[in-house]
Formats: sequence, structure tokens, C-alpha cells
Amino acid sequence: MAITAALQVWCYSGKRSIQLFPPYANQQGDLLKRYCADLLGIMEGADLIALEVKEYDTEKKVLPRFDQDQWESALFFEKQKVPIAYAYNAVSKLAYHKWPQPPDWPEQTLFQVKRSIPSQLESEQPKVQNHISLLDWLNGSHSRDGAEFFGGVHGVLESTDDFTNGIMVLLYSTESGKLATFTADDLKRVVELLRGQQNYLNDAQLKTLKTMLAASADKKSAWSNFQQKPSTFTRPGRKGP
Repeated sequence: MAITAALQVWCYSGKRSIQLFPPYANQQGDLLKRYCADLLGIMEGADLIALEVKEYDTEKKVLPRFDQDQWESALFFEKQKVPIAYAYNAVSKLAYHKWPQPPDWPEQTLFQVKRSIPSQLESEQPKVQNHISLLDWLNGSHSRDGAEFFGGVHGVLESTDDFTNGIMVLLYSTESGKLATFTADDLKRVVELLRGQQNYLNDAQLKTLKTMLAASADKKSAWSNFQQKPSTFTRPGRKGP
């Protein structure tokens, strides 16, 4: 709640558009049509926001609800270039929770929240000093800006809740510029395939992806992952700042 509220007010104050989508727990996971993070968002001028939110115990210096299986799932998406990251409080009480709230509570809150990609977290004991604040990340430059991100899927994807795991792997693991060569019908065909009724790809669907995406779909670690047997990965109840 704190991160969501801070993002919304901070963006509004800076006259930047933002759209956030917090999936329910039963919508999250590592399957094709689920969502790989607690909070998804698109902010004007920034890349996709995909945050797995955790609460950090500042006294014991641990993430009590860190889950190894969940971390491995997040690491998979990071390897597909999906900009997923963990977000956790670096202080015991965020500015959002103080009363009265300081005038600049949105900026303070975002500065007090740390952001770490999965490969730089690794365990329940994060190296807090090595992780950037969410505010600094938001103010920094990213590999793909909002215009480029939406340009490749204009007219097909309309809101943040469209960015399921399959769609994000399509967007981020596909060669740069590849989607721009698609006709509107081709792009619609691929997106509809990934939006199908099942959480897994069958052989025919995988073959279609390989044909349409060429070498990009031959990455066994990506698309073949969505053909595997149902994952034993289960998400713990959401708890965090």
C-alpha cells in the first residue's frame, strides 16, 4: 500500500502519468497467464515497473518471508530481460506510515524503499547498502523508455493488466526491433496465442512462436519453460510495505 500510494502521488505531483496493477494472490505465479510480481505498472518515461514486495526486519536484518522457490521463479524472468525486482523497506517505519506525514512523504517513502534485481538479492539477508533506492531507480535512465515499450504493441495491449508472464517474455526476450517488423495481424496473432485459455503452451503453439519469432523463440530456457508440468511454486501471502 505504501509503495503504491507513494508512486501515485509522486507521479501526480510531477505531472507524469502512471498506471498500476496489483494482481491478487491467485493471479500470481510463474505460469504463462499469471503475473510474476506483486505490483505492475507503467510510468511515463520509464520502463515497466514489476515489483515483488517484501517486508524487511531492520533489527534482525532479514526478509522473514523470503521464499527460495519464488526467488528462482523471479530469477528466470530476470534472465528473460523482464525488469522484475524486489522492493523492501530499508527503515523500520516508512514516511508513509508516520503521523503526521511529512509534506514530502511520497519522495521520502520511495527513497526509503530499496530495489534489487533477483540476481543481486540471493538470500533472506539482503546487502542493503548495495541496493539502489526505488526513487533513484525511477529517476534514472532505463534500457527502454515508455514510448518504445508501447510502440511495439500499440493497439494490441491497452492496460497494465495485459502484461502477463507470457506477454512480458514476448516483449523483453524478443530481439530488439523484431516486433516492429510484425504486421498488425501478426502481432495480434501472437498476443492472442499467449492470451489463450491455458496456462501452458502445447506443441503446436510453441512451433508457431518459433516460426514467427525466429531465433528469439528458440531460447529453450524461455518458451519451453511454459510447456513444463505445473510448477510446485506457490506464493506466500502478500505482506510488505
